[in-house]
Amino acid sequence: MPGPFPYSIIPPYDCPAPVCSVQISYSNLSTNCDAIIDSGADMTCIPERIVKDMALLQIMEFEVGGANDGTPQTRPGYVIDFEFLGFTFPALIVVSIQGLTDHVLIGRDILNHHIVTLDANLGFTVL
Repeated sequence: MPGPFPYSIIPPYDCPAPVCSVQISYSNLSTNCDAIIDSGADMTCIPERIVKDMALLQIMEFEVGGANDGTPQTRPGYVIDFEFLGFTFPALIVVSIQGLTDHVLIGRDILNHHIVTLDANLGFTVL
């Protein structure tokens, strides 16, 4: 499903952003939520509420900076099954973030597998 998909306004920032729906699965659980296509994120990030809601098991730790106000922090990592716009990523390693956003951030670990065009006027496409 390549698009174009319109940008959405994300509170509290009230600026347009490339947002799409994603599905996260773990064990026998699945949830749908909004995600921001974030070419500045090295890897895909999920909010802590998803970790708690799905009772994800931590498998590793990552040191992250930008997603947590620039100050390096050690954050937990998890393995999930991930789907967006018809593309499936089984056993994807993600990191949880806190406080920045309630959206999933789709990072370059996924985006580098696709051709992504970002255009605030025409929308975004993913091939």
